Amino acid sequence: MLSARESALSVGLGRKTTATGEVTLVEELKLSQPVGSKPSVASKLRGYVAAATAASTFKSKNHQSSELEERRLEVRRAKLRSYSWLGISVVAGLLVVGGLVWAVFFSTLFALNAQQITVVKGSEKVSPAQVQTILRKWDGVPLPRVSTGNMEAELASIPLVKSAEVSRSWPNGLEISLDLRVPVFSVEEAGQWQIYDTEGVQIETSPVIAEGTLRAELTATDPQKRVQALQLMAQVRSQLDVELLEEVAVLRSEGSLLEIVLNSGAVVKWGDASDTPFKLKVLKVLLGQVPAKLYDVSVPAKPVTA
Repeated sequence: MLSARESALSVGLGRKTTATGEVTLVEELKLSQPVGSKPSVASKLRGYVAAATAASTFKSKNHQSSELEERRLEVRRAKLRSYSWLGISVVAGLLVVGGLVWAVFFSTLFALNAQQITVVKGSEKVSPAQVQTILRKWDGVPLPRVSTGNMEAELASIPLVKSAEVSRSWPNGLEISLDLRVPVFSVEEAGQWQIYDTEGVQIETSPVIAEGTLRAELTATDPQKRVQALQLMAQVRSQLDVELLEEVAVLRSEGSLLEIVLNSGAVVKWGDASDTPFKLKVLKVLLGQVPAKLYDVSVPAKPVTA
């Protein structure tokens, strides 16, 4: 409890407490003065110093608070600028990528020009004009969107072409490499010669027997059996030596069995494609030792001549 003197001083001086119940520094100094006495110079100076210190402290705190707030605002503005530049960069990047995609895949910048299709292999039998005609449906299509696989399949439809390889030649062309079929057999049909390769694929039709081919006779009418007959001929032919090949006039087959007609008119019953090396040795011995019109080596261990 405050004494009567302290109460009077408190009321007279208008003593106040802070929110925490503490007496302010200046008022505390005033309370320390005796009642009825005049404050000394030192007391006044202490009061002034205390007031100035309090004001300076308050001002410093306000200044620090202001600086802190300014820094926060600056950081916030910097982040906003960073986000803005990031957004601009992303949009610009997307525009560039979109432009490149459009230029490469949809514009005429890399569009195929049929006149710039060149045949780098196989042009001796298949002309560039023929290739360009087949691939003209892709004229004007950007090269990245061109299906080289479909092109190769289209080119393989040419009878002479066994396989094709298509490569892009930037910016507007193609390079074509053709693996051509080799003519091996000539089959006479209705006054014309049908030319076949080793797979039994008809390459072309010619008024004369193709140079370097063997004459073949296909007795079967079924297309599948005719192909089998040609493939059988190709298997046996590949194992005949040059000397015997020169003696071959005609190869004849119905599909599963083979006969060889020699230039002398003698007939060799070869049978199927099995035991070809053994059959070849036996036939050579027979040809050198036994003149005959018929040589049956279909069972090489038991050859027959007549």
